[in-house]
Amino acid sequence: MTLGGRLRERREATGLSLMDVSEAIKIAPRHLSALERDALKELPTGIYGWFFLRTYAKHLGLDVAEMKALFEEATGGSPRAPEGSGATRPASPPKSEVRSQKLEVEKPLPPKSEVRSQKVEFHRTRAASPSLKRDWGWPTGPRAVWWMSGSIAMMVVAFLIYRMPIKDHGGFRTSTSPPTSSVVLSLQTPTPAPIPPVAKVAEAILHVKAKSPTWFEVTVDGQDRFSLNMKPGEERSWLARQSFRVWVGSPLAMDFSLNGKPIQLESPQGGPLRDVEIFPDARIQYHTSPFDAP
Repeated sequence: MTLGGRLRERREATGLSLMDVSEAIKIAPRHLSALERDALKELPTGIYGWFFLRTYAKHLGLDVAEMKALFEEATGGSPRAPEGSGATRPASPPKSEVRSQKLEVEKPLPPKSEVRSQKVEFHRTRAASPSLKRDWGWPTGPRAVWWMSGSIAMMVVAFLIYRMPIKDHGGFRTSTSPPTSSVVLSLQTPTPAPIPPVAKVAEAILHVKAKSPTWFEVTVDGQDRFSLNMKPGEERSWLARQSFRVWVGSPLAMDFSLNGKPIQLESPQGGPLRDVEIFPDARIQYHTSPFDAP
């Protein structure tokens, strides 16, 4: 059995989907699908392909040494780091040179007695110079008396204005608080509606293969959009949970399969096919009639 067959057989035996494994080991579903299809050329170059395989095999409980042998047989060599990845560590300078650099940077501190004498001299100069004293702006002498009297008078006037009665239509009221209502409203906390159970979302893999040159466009789950110019023999795969929306220049030049089963897309006289939606349960919906004029 091939490398991809071992992985797919073990995953299906454990009852896991590609999306479940992807969320557990943080590897994109397209890379896991490429490993199961033995499409190792679709993996990143260098040691990353072997890293994906080792992580996937450990998660499924397979023998890593056996999987490594199958990987080397499929790729024709042992996994190695990509060129220019900076794997070599630069040589560090000798310890004597580092120690001499530290001694040049460090400078001796002045003695404590000298620092203390500098502080005392600074405070003496500041006390002797009137220009260095802080002026907080507080009034002194008769000016302070007038300032305090004016402040007290302003506070008394503000208090009297606050307590002044307020005219309310036909009479006066001395209370500044709004009238209270005699009606008591009873508030009831609404009962939250029960949350329906979340059903497990199905997933599907769309695989296409070009038989002759044509253009192809697909939108996965209404989010990711891919536009390609397919060449003869070129193959691509996508994973979706909701649907695929397909545009193709010549459907007769393409082979389509959903979860390993071939599907047929109708097109008049092999003309372009626009906006066809394919669901995981193999339903096909034509948003634009396949027999409309292009």
